[in-house]
Amino acid sequence: MAEKRFNIGLVLSNITDVYSNCVARGAMKEAKKQNVDLIIFPGKYVGLEYRYLQIDARYEYQYNVLFDHAAAAGLDHLIVAIGTIAYAYDTSKKLEFMKKFNGNRVMLLSGNLEGYDFLIYDNATGIKEAIKALKEQGKKHIGMMVGQLNNTECSERYMAYRQGMEENGLEFKDSYIITSDISERAVNIIRHNVECSPLAQPTTCEPPATAAHSLPTNNSTSPAINIVPQLRDFFTYTAKEIADANPEGSAPVIVLNPPYGKRLDFDAPALYTRIGKKLAELARELEPFGKKLTVAILAPNDDPRPGSKFTCTANLLRECPALDPTNNPSARRIATSHGGLGLGAFIAQI
Repeated sequence: MAEKRFNIGLVLSNITDVYSNCVARGAMKEAKKQNVDLIIFPGKYVGLEYRYLQIDARYEYQYNVLFDHAAAAGLDHLIVAIGTIAYAYDTSKKLEFMKKFNGNRVMLLSGNLEGYDFLIYDNATGIKEAIKALKEQGKKHIGMMVGQLNNTECSERYMAYRQGMEENGLEFKDSYIITSDISERAVNIIRHNVECSPLAQPTTCEPPATAAHSLPTNNSTSPAINIVPQLRDFFTYTAKEIADANPEGSAPVIVLNPPYGKRLDFDAPALYTRIGKKLAELARELEPFGKKLTVAILAPNDDPRPGSKFTCTANLLRECPALDPTNNPSARRIATSHGGLGLGAFIAQI
């Protein structure tokens, strides 16, 4: 009698992601080496249907039907990449999701849940070694950009960062942590805020739209406000492109929030010099199109100490004087701060 071949199921998230693709390729190679049958179930993610607004995210439940097929396939063993499939879930929701695989032999990949075998890489050692190396170079203020802490990898890396700071005798401040929720929701939130702003034309405010490019509701009495996310390097945009994106009777508004932290490894004052030149250039080149450019930009307060070269605001206003309230009566500077750093929000039609 021929020896029974094992049937292994590999349950993955988006097969086009680099990580999932590498896992699939590695599993296929090992399956051939071990002479076993491998069935790959390429689903997407769970918990994102209403979190993000990309078109495909709203239909990911259709891909995820494959998870039910994997659970019911009666395979000898399932490998479930829980850390990527359910990265947006907390532990309780991950456990709830795994109930669908009850009755199967399961090993988890990239995640650790009580009651399951698991395979996970070391998320801590590299972080701690990096902090130690930076301290040896004389660095004292070490920050970290973290993802969502309900994700296993993100949580373990964050805890390793905190431990590494403590073990190396380095001070930790909340301002050292940078987080971000990058999604297309921001486009609709900005559109909603603009439509409801007292500076905009009169309109009836409705809740933010649920589609990334929806038009204003029928209750609106103002024309459509075209919110366009920055899709490429700001410095590559031309005045004609901006004019074409603003139909007759409308005026372009550019909102900029450049990086400005003193601890970042780049020349912030030089960046603000370049931004000022670009804004002045766009304002001049928009005039033949009959367009006045309105700009809103954040700039850090200059360091007043003698000899300091941290002069982002001075550089910006030197290159684009129309942003300076002393030169332009319509310009406004609003004092604010972020992470202990004083900022000015400059708003002006230039």
